Amino acid sequence: MLAFSLLFAASAHAYVYWGDFQGGTIGRANLDGTNVEDAFIPTGGHPVAVAVTSSHIYWANETGGSIGRANIDGTAVEPNFITGINKPWGVAVSPTAIFWPSLGGNEIGKANLDGSGKTLGLVTGVGSPCSIAIDSGHVYWGSAQLTAFLGRASLTGSSPEREWVNLGTYVPCGLAANSANLFFADTGAFGPAHEIGRVNIKDGSGLDKSIIGEAEGPCGLTVFGSKLYWANSGNGTIGVANTDATAVDESLVQTGVDEICGVAVDSLFSPPIPPPAPPEAGSGGSVSPAPTPTPGPPTPGTIRLLKLKPNPARGTAQLKVEVDEAGVVSLSGKGVVAAKATARAAGPVTLSVRPTKAKLATLTQTGRLATKLIVTFVPGNGGAKAVLRQSSTLHKR
Repeated sequence: MLAFSLLFAASAHAYVYWGDFQGGTIGRANLDGTNVEDAFIPTGGHPVAVAVTSSHIYWANETGGSIGRANIDGTAVEPNFITGINKPWGVAVSPTAIFWPSLGGNEIGKANLDGSGKTLGLVTGVGSPCSIAIDSGHVYWGSAQLTAFLGRASLTGSSPEREWVNLGTYVPCGLAANSANLFFADTGAFGPAHEIGRVNIKDGSGLDKSIIGEAEGPCGLTVFGSKLYWANSGNGTIGVANTDATAVDESLVQTGVDEICGVAVDSLFSPPIPPPAPPEAGSGGSVSPAPTPTPGPPTPGTIRLLKLKPNPARGTAQLKVEVDEAGVVSLSGKGVVAAKATARAAGPVTLSVRPTKAKLATLTQTGRLATKLIVTFVPGNGGAKAVLRQSSTLHKR
């Protein structure tokens, strides 16, 4: 689910995009997670992947069997830009072509960038491909079989390696590439899985199946510069980390919906302009002292999930999160008692998860209570708050 960055255009914004499978829309938000627009583009189907160029947005409509397209500003929507595909479950765009995996047809397809020259079976005999990525020489896919594989072939479909890297029991429905690595995500077959892994893109060596272990059903990956983004289908958030797996933020964007799949980031921003160099000594001109920099706004806080430890004997749980600075962490959610804790510095914070009196009877009678927790971190420096949503189940025996 990788799109090459095509002709760079000057703009004040860059966006992250996702597919809202249940809502049938493409959503977007600013790269800092603000200005969320879940219904940015109505797709006329169930989008499971998205890719962008400087001029267009593309998506895979799984139930409609099509690749859709719209202008980058959301106009001129074409839900059936390319049709006749048996369950497309991904889309990737190069400067000249569009690629997709056909989950139902067990093949990789390709068409020209204008939609012409459609080839459904560019690579055939591919077992249940559910993700796709490209670089300058290869098309890559993830096969969601009983034994999962990463496969690859040339961009013309020649020299296919259908079982290039063995992933075992993974469900690799997220794939992205940079010059060094191919990244893959475990979406999970019977509930959200949590791992994102990587492998050397040159020869398939250095397999690491869990460089990030805090995702929530990652369904779609993309690389943008030094950042790796993923769509968490389990809790409706967009996560981000450095490509070396540091600085993980599971809740960069709170989309407000329960099931998302596919993620892309555009290149529509102007690069920063470096400050002018000071005049050299002896140039004959006077040198003015450097101006005192104006303090910028406080940085937003970050929060990530560490562990949810249930206590079935009491019907409660302990939720441990980690924050990046001092501040206040609060817990809320349907069916649970609100809680609050103060973080005096960066580090872990533990909150008690307890059912409300109204839900205690349900927990006692059935032995389980499904909840959706909302954890909010307000940094003490006045920066923007961070929100983490986590589905959980309380048990009582």
